[in-house]
Amino acid sequence: MIEKENLIQTLESFKDLPPNWNGYGAQKIKPRIVDSAIKLVRELPITLQAFPTSFGTIQLETGDKNGNYLEIEFLSVDTVAVFIDNENMSATYIESKGLNLKKCRDKTKLLKLLDDFIDSI
Repeated sequence: MIEKENLIQTLESFKDLPPNWNGYGAQKIKPRIVDSAIKLVRELPITLQAFPTSFGTIQLETGDKNGNYLEIEFLSVDTVAVFIDNENMSATYIESKGLNLKKCRDKTKLLKLLDDFIDSI
C-alpha cells in the first residue's frame, strides 16, 4: 500500500530532525518513538497523517468531511494518548495519561477504540 509506505517514510524522516527543528526550541524526537509509531502504523487498517510536535512526540491523526477526528500522540516509546471527536464517541480525551502499548490490555483497548472509530465513520 503506497499511502502506508509514504507515511512510514515520513515517520522515518522525523529521526533526522535536529533539536530546535522548528526554530522555537523543539525537542529532538527519539528514534525509538519513531520506531514505535511505525510499528503501530503497520497494524492499523487505516492510514493517518503524521506530524512531529515541539515536545519531541509524534502525532498521528485522521479526519473526514463530517467532522469525525482521531488523534494518537506518542508520549513516549510505549505510551500513547488518544483523542476522538465524532458523533458516536463525542469529543473526549480517552486515556489522556496514556495507554501502555507493552500491556496487552492497553494495546487491545487502543485497537478496540480504533475499530469503534472506523465503524462510526
